[in-house]
Amino acid sequence: MTGLTPRRIRHGIELVWALVSRDQKARYRNTALGLVWALVHPLLFLCVFYFLFALVLGIQIEHYAAYVFSGVIAWTWFQASIAEATQCISSNPGLVAQPRMPVAAIVVATVVSNLVPFLISLPPLLVLMLIEGAAPGLSLVALPAVIVIQFTMMLAVCYFAAALNVPFRDVQQIIFSLLLLGYFATPIFYDTSMLSEGAQRLLALNPMVHVLDGYRAILLHGAWPDWSTLGIVFVLSLVGLGLGLTVFQMGRLRFLEEI
Repeated sequence: MTGLTPRRIRHGIELVWALVSRDQKARYRNTALGLVWALVHPLLFLCVFYFLFALVLGIQIEHYAAYVFSGVIAWTWFQASIAEATQCISSNPGLVAQPRMPVAAIVVATVVSNLVPFLISLPPLLVLMLIEGAAPGLSLVALPAVIVIQFTMMLAVCYFAAALNVPFRDVQQIIFSLLLLGYFATPIFYDTSMLSEGAQRLLALNPMVHVLDGYRAILLHGAWPDWSTLGIVFVLSLVGLGLGLTVFQMGRLRFLEEI
């Protein structure tokens, strides 16, 4: 980004922090439970999936409750970030209109804001792991790296979606449909080993498959993730982030005219 100085970076970080704080306060305003609601939805999904697939259908996946919960919270972060970021520019004309406003920070704030429920859900996940006898090992130190990879991947998608949704509001409808398809194309409540080889190769094109594999290797099996695959995801995400930010900055000049 041209003109990127330590002062502007510091200003951007402070702005992201302010936007995230504002969003968290607005999200749980006038609620009795506050941030506890961040746990309610993933726990409800866990109960449904565990009852249906583990108890009724008898799917045999080791540490199934923790397996499902890890998938649910990672996907929830992904889905909520993409859906909200798609509309974050078109729904915030007041912020976009402010002079010298680093508009790109609005997209970052959206992803960071949805990271908060993910982080809040990690302690309950650890409790589930201990109940099911899954104890993480030294590989737990690699967990932040996988989080960074997912963050980078999502931010790349968010910049594209946010920029394109301003002139083309159909994008948010397309994103909604793609997220719905992605939910079933991501092994949240099933394992890819249950699928045919052809289906496994097809799902391997979904980067969230490899991100979830990384989380589960670290948390459920105490093993190191597949760094070669995650490395490819990270490099492609960095390339996508550069392209997405370029598209975003090019479109920024017309945002106010088209909102």
